[in-house]
Amino acid sequence: MSSVLPSPYQALPGKRHIRLLRLSQKLPLNGVRASLTTVALDTAPKFEAISYRWQQPNDAASITIDGCPFPAFVAVAEMLAGFSSMWHSRLVWIDVICINQEDLEERSSQV
Repeated sequence: MSSVLPSPYQALPGKRHIRLLRLSQKLPLNGVRASLTTVALDTAPKFEAISYRWQQPNDAASITIDGCPFPAFVAVAEMLAGFSSMWHSRLVWIDVICINQEDLEERSSQV
């Protein structure tokens, strides 16, 4: 039996593409809900870049991306909860989520 969570990542179509995280409208008791979307840098919609301090790996929480649980640092989950709006979705870029951290080639090309 595998304990691996489903991955929300699909390969980026080119080096001039990034993933953005669309934070869903905030609903009480729902936690952070979001979806990932791929965009070309040349035609990307407006988005906000989020900066944060990396935490220890055992400082874990979970958010929901594309309907599936996604492991996140507590500080990241709290920050995203604070960025979420009750009135509209919000488009953000945050490296620890928008870059597939398991894909070394992608990580080095995105940084």
